[in-house]
Amino acid sequence: MRNLKFSILALFALIFFSCEDNSTETYQPNLSQNTPSSSIQESSETNAKKKGNKKFLLVHGAWHPEGSWNKMVVGLEKFGNEVYTVQLPGLGTDRTPINEVTLATHVNAVTAKMQEIGSGITLVGHSYGGVVISQAAENLSSYVDQVVYVSAFMLLDGQSLFDIAATDVNSVVTQNIVITGDSVFIPENAYENAFYNYGQNSNNKNITEDIYFIKTLLVPQPLATFTTPVSLSSAYNSLDKVYISCTDDRAITPQAQQNMYSNYPDVDVYTIQNADHSPFISRPNQLLNILKGL
Repeated sequence: MRNLKFSILALFALIFFSCEDNSTETYQPNLSQNTPSSSIQESSETNAKKKGNKKFLLVHGAWHPEGSWNKMVVGLEKFGNEVYTVQLPGLGTDRTPINEVTLATHVNAVTAKMQEIGSGITLVGHSYGGVVISQAAENLSSYVDQVVYVSAFMLLDGQSLFDIAATDVNSVVTQNIVITGDSVFIPENAYENAFYNYGQNSNNKNITEDIYFIKTLLVPQPLATFTTPVSLSSAYNSLDKVYISCTDDRAITPQAQQNMYSNYPDVDVYTIQNADHSPFISRPNQLLNILKGL
């Protein structure tokens, strides 16, 4: 099965590519213009408390660091929520060797954090993070209030990320995917078009600076995390689910997103207009409005 999936994935590879992470810098976004505006922030403590008091655990996507969520952490905490992130091993600034990282490695990192936080968690996953939170929610469902997908892979039992990605032929990621050994990546010249197309073209200096810094922390993704299927049962199926779709996503196309969330008829769907694959950078106010209102 692994060889079959590797062969199919290789059809989309343009080159064989290796990438070294030459930066240990922690991502710190410029918040001066991209944190929620005063019109979005509810000024009274009463309203903040009413909207807050949730526990959010935010799980980042493939190739990216946990610092991707920094704007959301700041914004959600302003409304009185507890907000947590987790660095998936082998990504960001974590130096776990890539050949030692599996989907289970990432799921275990999330469930360990869930056990630290306690019950009542709103579990949020971006992109590949959707695969991780689905399995984590299955494994520790009693800790979860809601499972929230932000332009994310929302799989059915027995599916892998690659099962969906390989059929999303209009995806910039699928068109540029690269395999080398146990890792998978896309060339650096495809980053902006795949992940930050709206933000990069926004002419907003703060957003373009955020994109520049976060790109320095992108590293290869363990291939096994893409080819391993999830195992989901009624424990997962019975949970409340939310899908946040971005209309200008070029990494997971809107049609692919719709195909996935349509498999779950009770999912609540929200849409962010003119949003690329990284709304936490390019559309933070809109994403925050949805998350704080859950």
